Amino acid sequence: MRFCYLCRHKEKGMEFLRKLWHYIGKHKYAIAIVGFLIIVLFLDSNNVFVRMKNKRELRRLNSQIEQYSSLRDSLVKELDELDADGAALERIAREQYGMHADNEDVFIIKDK
Repeated sequence: MRFCYLCRHKEKGMEFLRKLWHYIGKHKYAIAIVGFLIIVLFLDSNNVFVRMKNKRELRRLNSQIEQYSSLRDSLVKELDELDADGAALERIAREQYGMHADNEDVFIIKDK
């Protein structure tokens, strides 16, 4: 009787596959959960890293919204003052734009 070297490896391979199949069958729920977590956390188009980046961007944009809202409120308040009072309009024109009446001379002194 001849000994078959390939048959022995084939039997070991089949035994390994049986053990693997038994292990998968025994732990199928854990393997499914781990596989699901890997897909959702790392391989999905909306993975953890993308969500963290989007959250940082959202915080940055919300802070910009707050800044622009406060700037808008102050500008609306200033506009209301200018509409209500002609003296305020004249003050702004003189202070910010250096305007003056025809019969006036304006001297601007700058600190060094």
